[in-house]
Amino acid sequence: MTSEPRGLSLASFCLSITAFIAAFLAAWIPYAGIAVGLAAAVLGGIAIAKGHHKNLAVIGIMLGASAMVTSLVITIALALPPVQG
Repeated sequence: MTSEPRGLSLASFCLSITAFIAAFLAAWIPYAGIAVGLAAAVLGGIAIAKGHHKNLAVIGIMLGASAMVTSLVITIALALPPVQG
């Protein structure tokens, strides 16, 4: 029984979870979620290209991309002045 290598896929998955957590800490670390999410997506792409565990890599790419978007939205929302009503 052969198993697929999972090093890069697992790294992508772990980084994407870290990026998602960092996205919600955008008030303290503004662009960390974007940077870590990008790293997770790139590692996931490399893992797929090298034939590593595809499911973890795809989940890493999807969570990394959603963490980047979430971090960007939260960072912009915190940077805008409050609306005076």
